[in-house]
Amino acid sequence: MSDPMQRGRFAAPVRRGETVERSPGPASANVHALLTHLEQQGFAFSPRLTGMTAEGREILSFLPGDSGDPPLTEVLRSDATLISVARAGRALHDATRGFVTPEPGRWHRMELAVPAVIDCIGHHDLAPWNLVFDDGGEVIGILGWDTAGPSNRVWDLAYAAHHLVPLHPPDGVAGFGWTSEPDRARRLRPRHPARPRPGLRHPAPAGHGRLHRRSGTRR
Repeated sequence: MSDPMQRGRFAAPVRRGETVERSPGPASANVHALLTHLEQQGFAFSPRLTGMTAEGREILSFLPGDSGDPPLTEVLRSDATLISVARAGRALHDATRGFVTPEPGRWHRMELAVPAVIDCIGHHDLAPWNLVFDDGGEVIGILGWDTAGPSNRVWDLAYAAHHLVPLHPPDGVAGFGWTSEPDRARRLRPRHPARPRPGLRHPAPAGHGRLHRRSGTRR
């Protein structure tokens, strides 16, 4: 039995039991190699590429859980979730060490400012709707790998902070579930109640590119 999924404007994903079939993109050779590399590294948050259909569609493992579609719940606006996202991002960047790109010139063309310093392969769209959470707001999966490519750690986490701190203008935070402006400075250095340690670093050091200003509504 198949179940067309709402997510994925261009890939037309369809769930079939514990797998998802979707149309490949222009950078699929690199993305497939990256997903295989992440699996080999024991990275727990990415789907597994299990094959291709006769029609040339990707077959990926289904990631159960809830995605963070705005407006975000109180749980997903918590410091604990913000730290969980940062840790998942760091785990991704660590896992890309040693990855060899099969087609270096075939990555997704970025809509935002290109990172000025490259030190990893980044996801480039670590937004809440591309993250899968458990009931407690912990990240248990990452979706939307078509945008992945050469990046740097700060850029990728800055993008996540843009949507999860959030760094939208005052008239844009309501769309993400905030009834008043968050304490952005504090949320850029959150502390887990059970683990008093710093979370996200400041997202815009010199030399790392910048994000275009966006509205508070989802693309």
